Amino acid sequence: MHIVFITAYDAHAVAAFERGAVDYVLKPYRSERLGESVRCVRERPGHAQPVLDSVLRELAAAVRPRDYLRWINASSGQELRLITVDEVLLLPGRCQVHPGHDG
Repeated sequence: MHIVFITAYDAHAVAAFERGAVDYVLKPYRSERLGESVRCVRERPGHAQPVLDSVLRELAAAVRPRDYLRWINASSGQELRLITVDEVLLLPGRCQVHPGHDG
């Protein structure tokens, strides 16, 4: 079995090749690029193959978990309160949401 990574993320390319990947294709890809990858796989029939399960476990461990919203700044007039997302049961229809901007 040969492994070709097709992904929108370039951050793990080196790790993929260190684990035996034959190719690493970034999205969005062109059909010509995918054809190059297929040719690359066909040219390496005797290449030693990594064990897929161990490669996937190692890559999953290397991926950072996504940062999800943990706090909500709630204000009414001059009053401001930090609320954990776990405390929210319902946001009423008249609630206005203003996303923050990382600067």
